[in-house]
Amino acid sequence: MKTSATPQTVNGRRILPCIVGLALLLVQIPVSGQPIGANPAQDTEPKPPPPALPDFHADPHIAVFDNTFYLYPTTDMPGWNSPSFECWSSQDLKHWKSEGIILHFPRDLKWAKSRAWAPCIASRKGKFYFYYSAEQNIGVAVGDRPQGPFQDPLGRPLIPKDSYQCQVIDPMVFIDDDGAAYLYFGQGNCNVVKLNDDMTSFDPAAVRRITPRNYNEGAFVLKRKGIYYLMWSQYDTRDPRYSVSYATSNSPLGPFTNAANNPILAQSGPVKGAGHHSVAQIPGRDEWIMAYHRFHIPDGDGYHRETCISPMRFNAQGQIEKVNVFEAVPALAPGGDKLPGLRQLMDTPLRDPSICRGPDGAWYLTGTVEPFFGFNEGIKLWKSQDLKNWEPLGFVWKYGASPWHQPYLAKKKPLWAPEIHYLKNTFWLTYSIPGWDGTGKTSGSGLLKSTTGKPEGPYADMQPNERLGDEIDASLFQDDDGAVYFLWHSGKIAKMKPDLSALAESYHWLKTTTSDPNPKHHSSLCAGIFGTNSFDHVGYEGMFLFKANGRYYLSCAEHFEGRYSCTIATSTHLYGPYHERYEALPHAGHNTFFKDDHGQWWSTYFGSDGQAPWQERPGVFPIRFDAAGRIRPLPSL
Repeated sequence: MKTSATPQTVNGRRILPCIVGLALLLVQIPVSGQPIGANPAQDTEPKPPPPALPDFHADPHIAVFDNTFYLYPTTDMPGWNSPSFECWSSQDLKHWKSEGIILHFPRDLKWAKSRAWAPCIASRKGKFYFYYSAEQNIGVAVGDRPQGPFQDPLGRPLIPKDSYQCQVIDPMVFIDDDGAAYLYFGQGNCNVVKLNDDMTSFDPAAVRRITPRNYNEGAFVLKRKGIYYLMWSQYDTRDPRYSVSYATSNSPLGPFTNAANNPILAQSGPVKGAGHHSVAQIPGRDEWIMAYHRFHIPDGDGYHRETCISPMRFNAQGQIEKVNVFEAVPALAPGGDKLPGLRQLMDTPLRDPSICRGPDGAWYLTGTVEPFFGFNEGIKLWKSQDLKNWEPLGFVWKYGASPWHQPYLAKKKPLWAPEIHYLKNTFWLTYSIPGWDGTGKTSGSGLLKSTTGKPEGPYADMQPNERLGDEIDASLFQDDDGAVYFLWHSGKIAKMKPDLSALAESYHWLKTTTSDPNPKHHSSLCAGIFGTNSFDHVGYEGMFLFKANGRYYLSCAEHFEGRYSCTIATSTHLYGPYHERYEALPHAGHNTFFKDDHGQWWSTYFGSDGQAPWQERPGVFPIRFDAAGRIRPLPSL
């Protein structure tokens, strides 16, 4: 519905006469949310979480660069007359460090001295572009780091005040998947324009008005699963009803359709004036957080606001769910910054996960099942069409029928680290059992073949009368010529017969050409396995081998400065020599690697140290190969 009311200006912000009246009324009426005469002792309202930042901050813009979170807020001062912007950083979303003043108007600008409001930031080609409101103009500054310092490249506003039939404040820049950058701005009306490649200019004639119903200010845009979400704040920031709504489109330029469940952030109980938000995605995960401000609790108003962060979720239909202002965002677990793209597959105890693709296009998962250190019967499988939702297939094989199993069965030893592979038109499962006398000398590993070609089997033991490998952690590798190799322990490998019924040769032990004598880079078990002065192994367990870009990647698990990590050494020849090892994936020891339909490589994860993001639950994360061919975690896709 359109209104013909004439806007008025209060402290530089344009609001409608009815809102001015409401603001005056609110001066006289308490907005604590507690009924007159209520007994505080009987108050059962939930307690809102503490603010993320100290003191009074509003209009927070949250962003993620190199796995570090940054907040860029407005600093509340009398009359909203702050002359500068401050930046805050965090690794875990709980502990925020001030990075200091990043833009000071009297020092850094020639055209504005105060009213530093509602900034945002974007990055392109190694530069950071900081957009902000200054005396009802919009400016842009450029820096080499997200924490500044920033400099004014124009010497004038990017958008001058009183243009485009709106109050020229509240910039927000969204960069689409194709690299195009769009600037949204305005109070009273919402405008959008595509920025030029320099990020500091645009075609004035291309500015488009896209004002949705109930829009006031604070536009924010994100994209998820091909849908563009335009979000904004409605009512005035001094109004306790200040809240956040959104609309959707299939284009960053609109048109946008208002959501049916608006608003999705609003006042509740002691929380008043919740709005002027921004959104960030946890790198590599479909997990989102919303930063916003509320009136200071218990006695705040539109000039005394505090910054908060809460989880933001989408339902199965892609709608943004109501944000709970009483729910604090959980702290990222230690180590999460080292595996930024990590996501959990399911909340089921599982160690040593292995994933492969079947001929039916489905993904299959196995691993060590509970109890991890007691008798656990055998091998379970899970099936998924999307690497996200997993269907349990139950036990597909139980150990004990093969003669060589008997002493292990008698001692109730667990089955460890099964791997699943699809080779030669059927499924294969490797497995291992720890020594019945507690030593590695009696440990063993074997190989199973699906006799039907189906993942659920039944499976036949390829060598039932004796162990195939003389240690734990068996695996398979197929080279480009079709030859298949059996691997186990910490680098033992042997070519198999064409039908995979047995080893075709004595094993080779793959080692590095350069030793790593640092004791902090080795498990305490290494001396007993390799010898006191032997430091030429890649790791001490969990061996896996794959080939990418013409190079063989040998991975093993190793204790690396307290982390149970994946260490890597590479070679251009299968049997080596393998070059100096390195810690490739912290906390991700005893993992396997696989490639999806798009050519993206992934690693599995389960977590086996106290610094890990989580422990003994299966996960995956994307990896990349750097310029030197080394494996590194990939922040997100």
